[in-house]
Amino acid sequence: MNSADKSSNARVELSTPNKLGISALGLTVRVWQRTMRYTNLEIIESVFNDHLPGSLILFWHNRLFPVIGAYNRIPNPEKKLYALVSPSRDGEQLSQFLETVRVIPIRGSSSRRGGVALRELMKILEDGHHVAITVDGPRGPCYQAAPGASLLVQTTGAPIYFTGIECEDPWVINSWDRLLVPKPFSRMEIKMDRDAPPPGLTGKDGRRAIQEFIQEKLMLLTVDRHHKL
Repeated sequence: MNSADKSSNARVELSTPNKLGISALGLTVRVWQRTMRYTNLEIIESVFNDHLPGSLILFWHNRLFPVIGAYNRIPNPEKKLYALVSPSRDGEQLSQFLETVRVIPIRGSSSRRGGVALRELMKILEDGHHVAITVDGPRGPCYQAAPGASLLVQTTGAPIYFTGIECEDPWVINSWDRLLVPKPFSRMEIKMDRDAPPPGLTGKDGRRAIQEFIQEKLMLLTVDRHHKL
């Protein structure tokens, strides 16, 4: 395991009961996700098994559960999935949960460990792995691309996979993102579009243009019957 795999910098120590609870939740989620029936799963499989460059995988925050579920249906992916997570205590809980579902956290934000996290992220992309970004997270509003995602696209220059997953009759959590939780044995449709913003988009104006590009591309992959767009 290389230094990027460990992702252990700036971690907050959690209590043993908390750790055990997170591990139990992760195991439950993985068993739950195994019941889901995906259409177009071969699209995800090709992204993580083909000889393609490391990429940013962009999707809406409320699709987190089914996206991770689709990734975990790949038996032994050649490429790993990482996620940028806040270095806060809440971020530590999320990090430990993600590790139980095979997603490797990168700890950092714009205000804490930003430069360190960016260097880790660049190394991960150079090694050919992928980084998941919820473009309207961590606080929303729902279905509104935040500036952070456009900054990462502009800074890294990495290829982008825009990702949409539609769920058949999910539970909808009463949260800012209206999190979609697929019911056991429900159907999911995977949609992905590999694209890049126009070249030469630099500075603040360029970031705004990239932000609008991300918004447009993801909305084209979004059909949500459970949230007023």
